[in-house]
Amino acid sequence: MGILGQFREAVNDIHSTLITLIMSLFIIIIAAVICLQFFSRQKHELRNPASIIFAILFVIAIVIVFNQTHGLHLAIQEATYIFNSIPS
Repeated sequence: MGILGQFREAVNDIHSTLITLIMSLFIIIIAAVICLQFFSRQKHELRNPASIIFAILFVIAIVIVFNQTHGLHLAIQEATYIFNSIPS
């Protein structure tokens, strides 16, 4: 595979990582709104097993976002390196 093929793969990695990141952020925003509405009304429900599971899923979504952000950064660095190595 040539250098342009490598560049195309790097750009495709950026695209797929960005889509996953946007979807994860959207899920986090929805979860945050639901948490705020649920916990502001029912403060005594904080020890409910359903709320604990929901909080764990919320934390997992945040971890996914941080991992995807790191992956996006690496993919951008790789694409930049390949782009700069293309002979003029």
